[in-house]
Amino acid sequence: MYRAFHTARPATGQPDDAGVSLVEVIVAVFIVGLAAGAIVTALPQRDGPVASDAKKLFTVMEDARNEARLRGVPVELRVSDEGYRLVRWSPVGWQGVDVGRERFVDFSCDCQLSLERRAEWDAGDRVFTRPDGTVEDVIRFEPTGLLAPVILALRDGERDALIEVDEAGSMTLETAGR
Repeated sequence: MYRAFHTARPATGQPDDAGVSLVEVIVAVFIVGLAAGAIVTALPQRDGPVASDAKKLFTVMEDARNEARLRGVPVELRVSDEGYRLVRWSPVGWQGVDVGRERFVDFSCDCQLSLERRAEWDAGDRVFTRPDGTVEDVIRFEPTGLLAPVILALRDGERDALIEVDEAGSMTLETAGR
């Protein structure tokens, strides 16, 4: 009676279950999906030129704030649509400070820069006009902190980057796509 319910095996000696079950296929696809998800999340995300420029500018601003506090002299960040530079007060007047190997750092992105002040300064302290006529916005770091809080925004058609500085000199950086 037992043989009546089973089919006969071929005489070749090979097992008759040569196929793959549906459960095995589902488990294999699940494992491959987990591995692919782990790899994609572990890859570093590429920042666009706006985010990259904002991160560099944020680091320069932190350095300017720290230098003003450590040296006990005001340090200004002068920014325009083309780039930025640092100057430090000395007994003979404002002197340029190297940022990396350059005195003026160009933005790598084709972006618009805007500066929003959270408090009013004397109008003479807001901008600086270079000899070539380029107008630069001024962000001054005093030894005791920033003179006036600001929000500096870099924007292109796709991404925004905002650097906010409060009156104590604390800074935050936010980047977002549109």
